Amino acid sequence: MRAKELREKNTGELNNFLNEERSKLNQLRFSAKSNQIKDYKEIDKIRRNIARVLTILRENDLNNK
Repeated sequence: MRAKELREKNTGELNNFLNEERSKLNQLRFSAKSNQIKDYKEIDKIRRNIARVLTILRENDLNNK
């Protein structure tokens, strides 16, 4: 998901999205360990999404102070 789309969401939606992405990442890591995953780039995409969400949450936190 793009940063522009994420900035349009409120904090609750961002936290939900963050939890979903973290659970997907855990599942993909488990699949990678058992050699069931074919596209390892998906792990990188999810990690980047998590970083984007955390960055936007931090920006929102700093702007509200």
